Amino acid sequence: MSYNGYHHNHHPPSTLQVKSKFDSEWRRFSIPLNNGG
Repeated sequence: MSYNGYHHNHHPPSTLQVKSKFDSEWRRFSIPLNNGG
């Protein structure tokens, strides 16, 4: 993931999109770990 544009976009909608994208990626990553023990 690239954060080159993060510091240029401090608007809440952009931050919300980044957070929601990160959250979905984190779930994809963490759920298999939790299920695998």
